[in-house]
Order: sequence, then C-alpha cells, then structure tokens
Amino acid sequence: MLRLQIITPDRITYDGEVESVTIPGMDGELGILPGHVALVVPIVPGILQIVEKGGEKMLAVGAGFAEVMADKIEVLTDMAVSEEMSETAASEAIQRAEEAMREKSDDIDPDAMAAALSSAVAQIRRKRK
Repeated sequence: MLRLQIITPDRITYDGEVESVTIPGMDGELGILPGHVALVVPIVPGILQIVEKGGEKMLAVGAGFAEVMADKIEVLTDMAVSEEMSETAASEAIQRAEEAMREKSDDIDPDAMAAALSSAVAQIRRKRK
C-alpha cells in the first residue's frame, strides 16, 4: 500500500492508503505502484485516478507537482475536486476564460486565465468519465 496526500492551497484534499495512483503528466499518464522509484514530476490539469481497497476514485486536478517515494506520494496542486462543480458551471467557466483571453486586457493575467481554462476542462473530463 501507498500513502497518498493531495494538498491544495486551501486544504489537504485527500489523505489515505491506496493501492495505486495514476497521475496526469506532461508526457501522458504515470502509474504509481508501491515500491516505485523516487522522483518528482510535474502534473498537468487532468484526471488523477486513485485505486483503493474498496474501489476507484477520480479527481480533477490542476497544475502542480507530485513527489513519489517508495511508500508515499505527495501531490501539490492548485485544485483537486471530485464532484464539486457541475458540468454546466465548468462550461461557463471555460466560456468566461476564453472571452477574457480574447479581450487581451492589461488587467488580465494570461497565465492565470490559461490555468483557469485548463482546470475547468479537467473538471468536465472528470464529470464525463
């Protein structure tokens, strides 16, 4: 078993024992099992899959990093939700982010808008799985 902690700026979203974790990485999905080689890997907005003794969970995660050790994984991300946002709300967030990016105002941080857009897309992907 692995100990998984998912930490966001607001709270610890998940803390428990898992059989495996699949992390959305820059080069695709990265599966982690007990005894995995130690590494630090950037994660991209997407679906993080958790396999527990009683079943499987999926969370929409934002950008961040995962530190993998032989018996522990710590995920530091700007967002991790299971089912908090409806697909309609996520679609509206995408629309707002796209409109803000088209306006090209000096008041708008393009990196923040891109992150918000990626997070909303990840939440929609989570809802559809």
